Amino acid sequence: MQVIILKNNQILLCQVEPSEAELPGEPDVRLLEPYELVEGSLTRWLKDVTIQNEMMIHSDQILTIVEPVQALISSYNEVLQER
Repeated sequence: MQVIILKNNQILLCQVEPSEAELPGEPDVRLLEPYELVEGSLTRWLKDVTIQNEMMIHSDQILTIVEPVQALISSYNEVLQER
């Protein structure tokens, strides 16, 4: 699991898998079980628009990727177990 900070300042916790875009301009990063960190709480990312738990984004939308602190890892694992 990693913390992804997007250019729009959203903070996501998820598994990240790079993938090959079939055509230039297509999304090239797969996010598995993405959750957004909002005011200390984890919420399933895009929960109001999709039931998917796997999403593709363009790598150019990512500002940085970092390792999470232990407290976030614990919270993320708890949220996944509740699903």
